[in-house]
Amino acid sequence: MRSRILPLIFLVPFCVGISSLQAEPNILFIHSYDPSYQWTMDIDRGVREEISSRHPEVTIYTEFYDSKHFAPEDLEQPFLSYLLSKYVGIEFSAVLASDDNALRFVLSHRAELFPYRPDIPVLFCGINDVESYDLASHPNVAGVAERIDIRGTLDLMLRLHPDLSLVAVIVDDTITGRINKELFLQAIPPYENRLSFLIMENRTMDELLDDVRDLPEHSALLYLTFVRDREGTPFTPLQSLSLISDVSSRPVYTCWDFFMVGDKVVGGMVQRGALQGRELALLLSRLLEGEDPASLGVVERPLVAPLFRFEALQIFGIPLALLPQDAEVEGLPESVQYRFPGFFWSAILLGVILLSLLGLILFLFIRQRRTERLFRSLFQCLPDGALLYDTRGNILIHNRAAEQIFERSELDIKKHGLAGLLGLSRSEVAALLSRQREETLYTMQREITGKDGPKFVEIVSLPVAFHGTPAVLAIVRDMTDWRNTHQQLERSIREKEILLKEVHHRVKNNLQIMRSLIQLQKTKDLPIEAVRELSQTQSRLSALAALHELLHRADGSERIRVDIYLSTIASQIASSLLEGQIPIEWKISAAGMELPPDTVIPLGLILNELITNSIKYAAPAGAPLEIEILLSGEEGGYTLVYTDPGPNFDFERLLAEKNSLGFQLVRELARQLRGDIAYRHEDGKNVFTLTFRG
Repeated sequence: MRSRILPLIFLVPFCVGISSLQAEPNILFIHSYDPSYQWTMDIDRGVREEISSRHPEVTIYTEFYDSKHFAPEDLEQPFLSYLLSKYVGIEFSAVLASDDNALRFVLSHRAELFPYRPDIPVLFCGINDVESYDLASHPNVAGVAERIDIRGTLDLMLRLHPDLSLVAVIVDDTITGRINKELFLQAIPPYENRLSFLIMENRTMDELLDDVRDLPEHSALLYLTFVRDREGTPFTPLQSLSLISDVSSRPVYTCWDFFMVGDKVVGGMVQRGALQGRELALLLSRLLEGEDPASLGVVERPLVAPLFRFEALQIFGIPLALLPQDAEVEGLPESVQYRFPGFFWSAILLGVILLSLLGLILFLFIRQRRTERLFRSLFQCLPDGALLYDTRGNILIHNRAAEQIFERSELDIKKHGLAGLLGLSRSEVAALLSRQREETLYTMQREITGKDGPKFVEIVSLPVAFHGTPAVLAIVRDMTDWRNTHQQLERSIREKEILLKEVHHRVKNNLQIMRSLIQLQKTKDLPIEAVRELSQTQSRLSALAALHELLHRADGSERIRVDIYLSTIASQIASSLLEGQIPIEWKISAAGMELPPDTVIPLGLILNELITNSIKYAAPAGAPLEIEILLSGEEGGYTLVYTDPGPNFDFERLLAEKNSLGFQLVRELARQLRGDIAYRHEDGKNVFTLTFRG
């Protein structure tokens, strides 16, 4: 047992050493370009920031191939010798390569550089044409493709310049330039109906600047790359874009953040070096955590974002509001207006609203003051007394007319309030105010004490609001003279009514005396015809007497109950003519109507003639006489229907005969009523219909 444990004890130091080496891996990071290229440094920064947060134990060794300033074929062997001599004795866990020249160099010399591990994992970024590398023939190679968004940038150009018609494309003849040109040609077919394209390639810098200077209006530049001209002269992005900006009057757009230099470069949907670096660091992190490098693959999605330069936006008058919501603006001033535009414009809008509200309040205040002055002026000019008092009866405002009506000074009115002016107790004032608040328009009469005796006032009040609080506005009118005049008129009317009743009484008495005198004449030995004429005269006098009797008994009314009057005269006429010899069955209906005397008198005389005619000619032998009188209608038009059982006769002929006094009288009385009388005989009965106006 002891012999088995001893070998394990000797192996412990070696296991600890291996673990220590694995905990502190070394990474070689080769960049295609030198540190003067912002793109390169952004990638480097993105990798280091992401790895330091995930794997702080990692050591990254960085080298710059500098293939922009020198031809790669001239650098290749010296750079290989440099690396072999520099990193003797250091073993790397993986190699990182940014952009094409570094990746080609690593794939070409991987076995020479890393003899201890010929298939060492290689992770790349910034590669445009990944397919050209035939990664299937290179094991353990993965990375991040540099997919620029040319269409996204063209869309931004059209969004910010709706009148754009020409896009001039700047590109050089480097490997990267040729790749970018091919990508551009693949992207433009959807735009060929809207835009024209001019590709500025294979030019010297002077030729390029001349072409840029001559660009027409409604055009823009798309800068893909120009780091070496046709004569082989190298230019950094800052140099080339600065020269272009100096001569260009048109905005310049690009697809990479490291080309965001020069005052005419607006921006675009750009490839961010830092995003490439962070994505590359994520692949390295997965590798360090034990994932098979063959399974990492290639990240194909475009790592782009809308990026703009504030200076160029200002030069070309492009408002920030047109930019996408997720856009980043470089060089944005520190002012709130630009850093927090939503907050700034919201604050401006709020300020405008507050100022508007303040102005409105000031306007309303001034208008209210003017209205109040006008109200007070009108208040004072009212011929009637005016009071404005609160819900406790305290006088707030009054006019001079109120001082005259109540015979009190201004100080006295405000001191005593409503209770003192009207002579009310507190409870009475509370009850009055309650009624005034409940009713829209409340009217009351009140007797108050004046210097020369009692005064009678009428108060009309309505609830109002005064300075936002409930109040009552009351108009007070001195009704003393009116009441005195009214009382005098009432006394005069009562005296006239008494006098008129006395007149009616005396007229009725005189008519009855005349009727009695006629009755005395009937007792003498007179011819039958004379007796009949006297009886008819008696009946006519009875009709008039009955009317004056009703007027005498009426309690101040100038209208007569027609049903009572008709029943009275019918009874008196029958008594005068028949003296009980023939029974009469009356059917009288007037539905409680009341008519003025001027209408009732001719109506009564007409009925007198018709009843007299019925008694003379319609009374059946040995049977009661049935007479029906029906009055109907309303104000403006009435109908009287008179029916008896008499024989048929020529009514029109009787109306025309001058010796037929009764029917002549009926016709004239009907005309007096502005009416007409008609006759018909139906079902063995005479029917007289009188239509007249009230």
